[in-house]
Amino acid sequence: MKIVVIIVGLFLFTGVAVLATNSDEEAFQLNRLRSNPNVNIYTEDAQKIPSFVQGNLSQPILSGEEIAASISFFEQNKGAYKISKPSEELRFKASGKDAGGLNHLRFEQLYQGLRVIGGEIVTHFDNENRLRTINGKIYSEINIEPSPTVASQSALTIASNDLVSFFGNGTPNEPELVIFPWGDKYYLTWRL
Repeated sequence: MKIVVIIVGLFLFTGVAVLATNSDEEAFQLNRLRSNPNVNIYTEDAQKIPSFVQGNLSQPILSGEEIAASISFFEQNKGAYKISKPSEELRFKASGKDAGGLNHLRFEQLYQGLRVIGGEIVTHFDNENRLRTINGKIYSEINIEPSPTVASQSALTIASNDLVSFFGNGTPNEPELVIFPWGDKYYLTWRL
């Protein structure tokens, strides 16, 4: 009887450990880019998020489908980039072709609709419209309440009064509520 109880106890303990691991993987799937045979160059930052990926990252796509193809790539590689909903966390910003015919698309990172300062990723498509390279910076594990305790006009007044002694009178920009990464923390900030 003791042997059966011990075996059942070990099974339950092992099952709980497996369930805990699986729940972590559900949040951010495995990073499949590290072992993808189509990736030639792979580097990641201190947060273990890819900062540069190069290789045959997609089949040729139709012209005009680059934004959708980029978001689709991030959907398929959420685990690598540690983002839950790429279509909500990445916003297309700009695109341009260089002299060699490569198309570069720039995306900015959002957290609950707010721009993350420095969070930007660029996808690069070759002349045959295949995704070839991705580089940039994505911040992970942001967990901050996006409601400010200081109103935008109050922040503007405080900043203007504080900085006038250093820089003289100026015309600050319209305040924008953003996420500001600093060290290993994130701050809700008014950007002027």
